[in-house]
Amino acid sequence: MGRASFEYDEVGNTFYYVLVAFYAIILFPATYFCLPGAQKAEPVHVINEHECQCDGCDKKRRQKAANKPWRRTKKIIVIVTLVVAWAIFAFIVKKTTEIEQTHKDYDPYQILGLDQGADEKAIKKAWRDLSKVHHPDRGGDAQFFDKIAKAHQALTDKEARENWEKYGNPDGPTATTFGIALPKWLVSKEYGLWVLAFYGLVFMVIMPVAVQPLSQAYALKARVLLHAYLSRLPLESADNALDQDQDYIITRILRFVEEMVSCSQNLMSYSQHTKISIETFDNLLKLQPMFVQALWQKNSPLLQLPHLTDYNLQHLRKKRIFSCHDLAIMDAESRRAVLRTLNNDEYRDVMVVLSMMPRLRIETKTVVEGEDDKHELTAGCVVTLKVTMKRSRLIDPQEAGLADQYKAYSGENEEDNGDVDQEPTENAEENTEEKKVNKKLWTKNKQNKKKKKPQGGQGQKKFQKKVAPGSPTASGATEEQPLVKAEQEDDDDEEKNSQASDNGSDDEDASGNNSDSDADAAPKSGNESDSEWEDDVASNKKSIFETKNTQTHQVHAPFYPVDKFEWWWITVAYVDKKEKTRQLLTFPQLVKTLVDEQTVDIRFAAPPHKGIYTYNLSVKSDSYMDAEYSVDFKIDVKEAKFVEIKHDDYVDDDDEEAAVSSDDSYTEDDDSD
Repeated sequence: MGRASFEYDEVGNTFYYVLVAFYAIILFPATYFCLPGAQKAEPVHVINEHECQCDGCDKKRRQKAANKPWRRTKKIIVIVTLVVAWAIFAFIVKKTTEIEQTHKDYDPYQILGLDQGADEKAIKKAWRDLSKVHHPDRGGDAQFFDKIAKAHQALTDKEARENWEKYGNPDGPTATTFGIALPKWLVSKEYGLWVLAFYGLVFMVIMPVAVQPLSQAYALKARVLLHAYLSRLPLESADNALDQDQDYIITRILRFVEEMVSCSQNLMSYSQHTKISIETFDNLLKLQPMFVQALWQKNSPLLQLPHLTDYNLQHLRKKRIFSCHDLAIMDAESRRAVLRTLNNDEYRDVMVVLSMMPRLRIETKTVVEGEDDKHELTAGCVVTLKVTMKRSRLIDPQEAGLADQYKAYSGENEEDNGDVDQEPTENAEENTEEKKVNKKLWTKNKQNKKKKKPQGGQGQKKFQKKVAPGSPTASGATEEQPLVKAEQEDDDDEEKNSQASDNGSDDEDASGNNSDSDADAAPKSGNESDSEWEDDVASNKKSIFETKNTQTHQVHAPFYPVDKFEWWWITVAYVDKKEKTRQLLTFPQLVKTLVDEQTVDIRFAAPPHKGIYTYNLSVKSDSYMDAEYSVDFKIDVKEAKFVEIKHDDYVDDDDEEAAVSSDDSYTEDDDSD
């Protein structure tokens, strides 16, 4: 059998097919993502009283407006580029369609001018007729006569016909030829040396030179700009060149922090020797709010508010006010008195920012999904921690004395702000009715169904706690304010907004308590279990197919160059009270879609031994420095149940007879012995 050989494209035809394929892979997605949409009308400049009017926010809005004239130029450039790219693609496709097929399979019937499957008599007749015309002695073409003779032999000779049918050639197997879709001139003597020099120039000169500046002192400039940003120091340069460089660096810091968290997770997942402490992740998660608010970790969280300076902080510390939460829970008169150095406009800006800041209520619940006794946790099972986060404003805009109406209104302005809670509702009951009307069609009502509560001794002990923004968590150095239960309300705003929902939940809890004895005494019927299973499947389908917008609530960040929206980091750690240490149990999970209320599922393995274990749930904001929440919860782990495997008592008759005969032969042998 012949050896394989490789051949370059002599003419360059096959190279066009490769070029069209790769060019289309790049061109089609680029056209879809870069094709400009319909041009929107220019928005009218308006003043929104529910926005902060400090110098930083006003400067940020003017920078955004200054970039809008470039949109038309960018669209023109994109359209021209796409037209040129598609013109090149059309030219390549045209050249590809004009390529003539040079390779043809060997077909003796076609050479003799016969149809497929012709009989031997027709083959001999065609051979005689063509040999009379194309024989070399009669002035015919010698090469074509050889083809005719070879085709006649392939169809009449038994061995030649077998070779043709098996190998496609009457002479037997030949060398296999592989074509390379590159022009042959790349390896020719004339151009081969130049091509090799080009590869050496790209990979040995250009790439090292391009990478070399990354190890130079340019990093010093980046560090200086970062320190100036965190210290809120103004930069002086011609044409604001340093400001542009600083904005370029700051806008990429958050993504770098996320990648650092991801790298740390990979080290813990794939390495058996690397141990990364939970303090490492805590320090990484503290970097994001630092760069969003342009503050060092040592700075007071009150500097997140506009118009506040170190002079104001002195008076606030005397009143035992250390966080934004402490300032928000004060009554209006005391708050205005402690901020008496601010004029009315500046004080209004402070109230606007306080109304933009979040307050969370966190509830935890542990279950075992897919089990009949989902509230009973056994050793080694997969525990699903359901974390329900309910967001509200840090201070009610009405209590803060903010106006309910805008001076001017623009739909696009509201879209840019991304704040879904700009207009506060006056009635919580009307708000809940609107939510019921807008409820998805595929969701099911679960309020009228009985819920099976965990029995005594088998359920998990749950502690729901609420930490005010600014108060230290379990990882903090000092305790400035103790943790309180999640059911308590700190201000009238939450009582108003949750009045309707609390009444409904109280009624549901009351009805559930009255029916506990009935529910525990009588087991669930098949219909109820099937309905619960269908509800779980429907909820899972809803969570899979329903997409949410990551532009939740806009963050007050006048120093951050671009718009920022509230996202939250969630981690779960095991708390060892004897050694007073914490061990990271789950990797940090980023929640990007929290608007009013959201439930997040976190899964982890239960301990291998029975007992009561304490865990700590930490929820941290990536935008505000004092928005950290900590909830301790306990789980009661029982011993794993023994599952008895039942086998059918069916035995085949043949197997039974074979077993009986073997037993008889065994006993006979024993007797003979």
